[in-house]
Amino acid sequence: MTNSEELVIRLEKEESEEIKMCEVIDSYARERELQGMMREKISLLIKLLKQKLGHVSKELVMQIEVSPKDKLDQLTIKIFDVEDEEEVLKILS
Repeated sequence: MTNSEELVIRLEKEESEEIKMCEVIDSYARERELQGMMREKISLLIKLLKQKLGHVSKELVMQIEVSPKDKLDQLTIKIFDVEDEEEVLKILS
């Protein structure tokens, strides 16, 4: 193998590693963005529930914070129908 061929192989390998690194960084950035959106959604839901119910217990806040996205979406849709924390917990369970 000539020096030129070795150099080409080495450059291709380095380029491949750079591409993989960029993909990892992009994936991490997307994940962080989604996490930020979830935090904002949770914060907004808690504020709306406080306005609607007058008070939200720490237990309910903790339950909202650990609920999966699909349950939070259901709560978002039904938030104007809930009358108490029990109804919120039913939606989240």
